[in-house]
Parts: sequence; C-alpha cells; structure tokens
Amino acid sequence: MVTRTISEETLKAAFIEALNEMVGNSSDYLSRLAENLEVALNMANPMSAETLSARMAELQQELINRTEQRENYDDITEEILRLRELQEQKGMDDAAQKEHTKHIKELQKFIRSHSSEITEFDETLVKHLVERVTVFGDYLVFRLKSGVEVVVEK
Repeated sequence: MVTRTISEETLKAAFIEALNEMVGNSSDYLSRLAENLEVALNMANPMSAETLSARMAELQQELINRTEQRENYDDITEEILRLRELQEQKGMDDAAQKEHTKHIKELQKFIRSHSSEITEFDETLVKHLVERVTVFGDYLVFRLKSGVEVVVEK
C-alpha cells in the first residue's frame, strides 16, 4: 500500500472546495441526503421492539406452562435466547440509525443555511462533518458522516 502525503494547507483548501461544491450544488446534495435519510430510516430491524417484547412474554409463559407440566422446553429456551440477541442487536441498530440520521440532518441544515461561498477553514466543522479523507494521486475524496462523498481535484 502506498501512503500519500498532503500538506495541511492543501487539505484545508480542498475541504473548503468540498463544502462549496455542496453549497453550490445544494439541490443535488439535498436530494442525495433525502435518499440517504430514507434508507437510514428503513434500515431498522424488521421486528419492532414491541413485537420482540410481546413474543418474549409469550415464550416465557409457554416456558412456565411446559415446566409445570414437566414437558421438554429446550426449543423455547433456544427461541428466548435468539430473541434476546435480536433485542440487543435492535438496540445497537437503533443507536447507529439515530446517529446516522442526525449526521444527515446536520448536513442538510448546513447546506440550507449557506447561500454564499465559504472562504474560511473551520476545524470544528471538519470534526463535525468528515468521517475520513482519502488521498489519491490527483484528487481527494471526502467521506462525510452522512454517507455523502465529495471528490475534489488537487
């Protein structure tokens, strides 16, 4: 793997150019962000938290019934364990989904609030918006936390 280096000033200038690209083509970027937002909202686990809880309650009652009747309940315990894992995953999915949605909405707000060209570098803005920057031979790719990528030529 080749490691490329870039001066801090070049990187700052490229970031400002990336922001101006988004502001200058706001309708395109806002459209892409709206699509990203729709995908983020639909990524959730298909089984809702309420459905999982209701199913867990049913299985726990079934487990009690089988225990009282001295019947085998291995299948019930396996299903309960599987649903517990789904509940944990659902919690993680919800948190990731909320964070991603927050980043998309922040970028939408930023784009809508800037109608003129950005001329000054803002480090706080970089930390807030940028997930990573990939440096190629003659261009950079800014991957934003919202999922949007902006390509800037060097």
